[in-house]
Amino acid sequence: MMVAASLAFAVGCAAPTTESAEGDVESTEDALSSSSLRQRTALGRAHVLGAAQGEVQVDYVPTASTEYAAGAVAFEAVHFDASARSAVVEVAGDFPSSATVVVTDDQFRLMAVAQTSASASGLSEARLRVPAGRGGRFILVRDPLWSKPMAFNVSVVTR
Repeated sequence: MMVAASLAFAVGCAAPTTESAEGDVESTEDALSSSSLRQRTALGRAHVLGAAQGEVQVDYVPTASTEYAAGAVAFEAVHFDASARSAVVEVAGDFPSSATVVVTDDQFRLMAVAQTSASASGLSEARLRVPAGRGGRFILVRDPLWSKPMAFNVSVVTR
């Protein structure tokens, strides 16, 4: 309940809406405030971003998995360990619409949320600041219009 309340508060009352592949309109607030955030995350194929790497390419391949609710698009996940310094998370890809980027701790408590937007490079990008801390962090990425395989980059830079 606390997570749902925190997510709803962080996203705000006037959340933008997005159209799903089936044509249903879904608000970003609904997608993030639902208690199924963890269930909708593709943890089975989560990427791990090691301290030496700094960046990872995620290859998204849509699946007809029954582990998600009908019509739901799962979040793709990248896991990294927090450091004693704050970090900047950057996500960039040729997303079909505005992707939602969420950073949580390892208990799926919300730390930061952003929507991707077009950049001068022609890619859709988002940048989020993550506070210093201990333990794992998840970077969750979801585009409601994903319908074909694609790749996007995720990087974490400590400051």
